[in-house]
Amino acid sequence: MTKGMEIDLKVRSAYFDNIKGIMIFFVVFCHCVRLLSRSEETGLLNYLIQVVYSFHMPVFVFVSGYFTKKHEEKLIVKYLIPYVVVNTIFGLLSSIIERSAFGFHAINPFFPNRTLWYLLSIFWWKVFLSHFVELKYSIIVVFFLSIFSSCLSRVDGFLSISRTIAFFPYFLAGNYLQSKGLMSYIRNYNKYRILILFLIVETSVIFFTFQGLPRQAFELSVPAVELGFSFWQGVLFRAYSYIVGTVGIVFFLVYVPNKLISLSYLGTRSITVYLAHYLFLIMINRVINIGTSEVCILIVSALLTIVICLMFGNDKIFRIYKQMIIFIDKHFSNNS
Repeated sequence: MTKGMEIDLKVRSAYFDNIKGIMIFFVVFCHCVRLLSRSEETGLLNYLIQVVYSFHMPVFVFVSGYFTKKHEEKLIVKYLIPYVVVNTIFGLLSSIIERSAFGFHAINPFFPNRTLWYLLSIFWWKVFLSHFVELKYSIIVVFFLSIFSSCLSRVDGFLSISRTIAFFPYFLAGNYLQSKGLMSYIRNYNKYRILILFLIVETSVIFFTFQGLPRQAFELSVPAVELGFSFWQGVLFRAYSYIVGTVGIVFFLVYVPNKLISLSYLGTRSITVYLAHYLFLIMINRVINIGTSEVCILIVSALLTIVICLMFGNDKIFRIYKQMIIFIDKHFSNNS
């Protein structure tokens, strides 16, 4: 490898770590706000949550797709078994923390606990990828499949089907841009133009929120009909959410720097922060009650987010997770 290639690799790595670091910060911050406000955020908090939810997971999923190979091996070992293990641990600990009756529902692998849907969905995306990349106009096909599936009441949280289908276009788009070498084209998109587009679409999000947009709308976890949309309203909203999410992706691809920043390191540890932060928040939520002051909720959420990122983004926690994956890999290989 030449010196130039080494420099490019470092820059590229820092660039995407920056994106993941920023997005995981948004994820934790929004969960802090929702828990501290007892999921009854109104006013400024509601607008803030809707705006962030309109782009943060689309960006995350896009980056995951960008780094995915078309034919990966050991998907069960890398993703499915860790999901079952983490989901079980999460269910057990959350039952203890919340002092709720423990049962199979707490560890039911068919219905992911809280934020763990992502670990299961990424398994499905990687399984589906090898089949869809060979399909002509695959992104268009998946786009329309995702739009119309949003109106089917049976497409719900079972096996994370709803979010798997809903976010798959972003995953496929990320992989497509990587395979076609189009990232440099996106990176060089006019900064002022994408800034204006970003401000326009996010202003529209604020407007629709003011008009009573359901708080779960951009989570894409619930069928549109269950949110009060008619069939065609659901179709139009899903298409609209893809426009907003796509603009958000391009905005961050253009504006995130390709040099090391304070959040670069966090991006390399985003998986452990993502998996562990919600349990910590559940525990904190039982002992902290800061009332309904929006300012207090925002300040405490910001401070908690920093603490959580430092706590679960450190080397020791990350090594524990890596050792668990290695253990699962060895155990599975020895028994296969």
